[in-house]
Parts: sequence; C-alpha cells; structure tokens
Amino acid sequence: MGTGVGGGVVIDGKVHLGATKGAGEIAHQIVNPDGPMCGCGSQGCVEAMTSSEAIAKLAGVKTPEEAYERAIAGDKQTIHSYEEAGKWIGIAMANVMAILSPDVFVLGGGVSQSGDLITKYALAEAKRRSHLFEGEVFKIVPAQLGVYAGAIGAALNGAAVSGDKYNIVAKYAYEGYPANPNGSDFNTAMMCDTTGRHLVMMPHIERSTFPWNWAHYPERGQKDEVSPWLEAFVNARKWIENKK
Repeated sequence: MGTGVGGGVVIDGKVHLGATKGAGEIAHQIVNPDGPMCGCGSQGCVEAMTSSEAIAKLAGVKTPEEAYERAIAGDKQTIHSYEEAGKWIGIAMANVMAILSPDVFVLGGGVSQSGDLITKYALAEAKRRSHLFEGEVFKIVPAQLGVYAGAIGAALNGAAVSGDKYNIVAKYAYEGYPANPNGSDFNTAMMCDTTGRHLVMMPHIERSTFPWNWAHYPERGQKDEVSPWLEAFVNARKWIENKK
C-alpha cells in the first residue's frame, strides 16, 4: 500500500498467478461503483479509495507525509481520511476471506507503515462485514522486507521460474543437507539435453565410488567396500547387455 495498492495470493509458499498469470490483484476489486476513477480504467477500485494520494486528498493536504504527521498530531479530518481508507480495505479483506479464506493478511508499503492509524479501522470493518466466519479469523501482520519487498520478490520469482527452463530429470528428496549434497538450485540431481542423450549429474558417480568420497555417509554403511551409487554402473551394464 503506497502510491498504488498491489496485491498477491500466496498458497503453500508460492505466488498464485492463475490462468491469466495476473491473479491476486486484490486492490482492483470494485468496492465503490460510484467512487473515483482508478488508474486501471475502472471506477471505485480499492486502490483508488486507499492509495496514499487518496488519503492525502481526503485529508486536504498535499502529501502523504503531511497527512501522517497531522494524523499522529490528532487532526480529526486527517484521522478520518485514514479511517475511510481502512474501511475500504476492510471491505476488500472481507471479500477475500469469503473467497480464499487466507491464514493471514500481510500489509506492506508506505501507507501500511502508518500502523494502527489504518489497520485498526481495516480490521474492524472486515469483522463487521463478514458474517461467514468469526471475527478472530482475520489476522493482519506487517510485512518484514520494507521498501525492498518488490525487488526481493521479483528476484525470488525469477529464480523459481528459471527452473522451468532446464530439463531436470532427477531431483533430491528435499533441499537440506545431506539429502541435497550439492546445495544445488531446484534440488537438481540430474539434468539432460532436449534429446535425452546427454546426462549430467552431481556428485559425479565416478567420484562417489567409495564411502570416503562422501562428505556425509551413514554410519551404518561405513564398512561398505563401495557406495550404493556403484549400482548405477551395474544397472547400466545390464541394460546394455539386454539391448544386444
């Protein structure tokens, strides 16, 4: 929440993009059909009602910073502008809760840093508007990444999406060591070219023949002559023999 109002839906730790790759535009719900025009071309969107510009305009000041300073000083008109913005955010939250029932609402951006000036009104309105759930289900927490949230999110999303560009044919069971002995991105164990003829993997099988080749090796296998990875060579030989 700031100059504009963005939004996103995170499910199981991943941003949900939907069929259009643009899901989560929570701030472009139309909550006031007779409200001001929004930059998206619609009328009465949450963004048009709650942006920093909208708050400053309603408070009768030139900048959001001036609105904030007046509000904490107790100016009634300015406090009312935050109350009004909180109302529209609360309505939007009630709508989202009815559709998605999220565990938590995370608020970030300059406006949200106003703290209780806006969140208390948003929470109160969300509870007042929602009759499908108990009011306690609405949880609002502040975002932790501050002004860097957008940049960090973009970088993480780019890293996640780039994994789709590789032909990853085998992955380790989970991210942490020792299941992923490489610390490789996307838990990659094996990759191949588009033909499937050229395979690369880490650790290299030929360098993992003996238990002492491994940084981590189960104690129960310390007396092994060779590591179980040698079985790959055995299976490869048997496959070739069967193809003769």
